[in-house]
Amino acid sequence: MTTPFILLWCTLVLAWLLLKTRMAHRKTLDAILGIVVAWGVLFGVPFFVPQIAACAIQIGIFTTAILAILSVFYFYPAKEAVEADRQLAQDNLKVHYQNLIQRMAQWSYLKSDYSDEMICLATKDEMFGLRRSGVPPNLERDKMHLKGFEKTHSLYLDGKKLSKEYREKHAKTERLLKTSLRKLLEAKGMAIDETEQIKLMWWLQKKIEGELKIIAVGGELRHIRMVPVPDDTPPELFEIRDELEQRQDLRKSIMDELVTSSKIKDNEKEFLKSLRDEVIEPARETNYSLPQLLKGVCDDCRHLK
Repeated sequence: MTTPFILLWCTLVLAWLLLKTRMAHRKTLDAILGIVVAWGVLFGVPFFVPQIAACAIQIGIFTTAILAILSVFYFYPAKEAVEADRQLAQDNLKVHYQNLIQRMAQWSYLKSDYSDEMICLATKDEMFGLRRSGVPPNLERDKMHLKGFEKTHSLYLDGKKLSKEYREKHAKTERLLKTSLRKLLEAKGMAIDETEQIKLMWWLQKKIEGELKIIAVGGELRHIRMVPVPDDTPPELFEIRDELEQRQDLRKSIMDELVTSSKIKDNEKEFLKSLRDEVIEPARETNYSLPQLLKGVCDDCRHLK
């Protein structure tokens, strides 16, 4: 009966200590280790010193009770310090989320000819509308917090895929234009400088885009904004220009590019709406304590959680 009683007593004391301290401080482990060592000594010595065997159990229980009482005064200051640190971390985390949401509110979302990343800063152009003007500060870390918002994060990933697809199709159109123009020039024994080639290819693409938008069905190019382009092609290039304009492979390549561009426009609107409705406004309404924000972890807040 003695051994189960001792084990039960030790277990209850350990459980009490763990509940009181919540394992919140290094000192907790040190003190528990000390108590276990004390138990080992108090209950092990009688095997070697028979003279004190009769009172060993009483000494062990009494000593353990004293240690438990003293631990209240020993652990509570440590616990209060830990709780103060925890509160400070929570306050800092709230400031982190507040700054995060403020930065997100400045985001624009536009395709790039050089990158799959669509989140950007933008400025408004009177002719072309919004144009990319830079990368938002702290972007890579801030994006980690989108993972807690399923719809917004999914739209962001879709946008990256569409952006990559658009750049690939745009590059294909450029290669086709350059190759076709070079072959026609060689066939006619003509040569023009690179500037004239670029101007002619740009004009051809814009001209074909305008025609394709007019004849498109189902509204698949409804978001494509057409900009009038003056025809300043030199007379000696009229024939080459007209031949290129009628090439079906070129028109198909430009059409594929335009369809993808239109999908990106849909994605732009949906992402910005979801970012506002699912992330920014709810975060502000809940005083930056939105549970989804906690699911994302970046290097700035990892140590605060």
